[in-house]
Amino acid sequence: MSVTIETDLRDILNKLDQRFDKMEQRFERMEQGLNDLKVGQTETNGEIKTINTKIDGLQKTVDKLSIDVSASKQDISDLKGVKSLIVPGFVAILAS
Repeated sequence: MSVTIETDLRDILNKLDQRFDKMEQRFERMEQGLNDLKVGQTETNGEIKTINTKIDGLQKTVDKLSIDVSASKQDISDLKGVKSLIVPGFVAILAS
């Protein structure tokens, strides 16, 4: 017993064309998605660099403030030392 299948070659080629078109559309969407990811990654890297730069700037500011506070403490200490010399001198002048 033999089976005979009659199909028009045009129908087969049309179906293949439709499938290739669908595959091409899917590939284009995937490619666009990859491009979007690359752009997003680039933007994220840029934002990270900006944040790191701001953090570095803040750290430098904090370091400078720390040095300024240390210098102010030293100046206050020096003034206290001068005060401890002036008061006895003033008392000595008054006592004489």
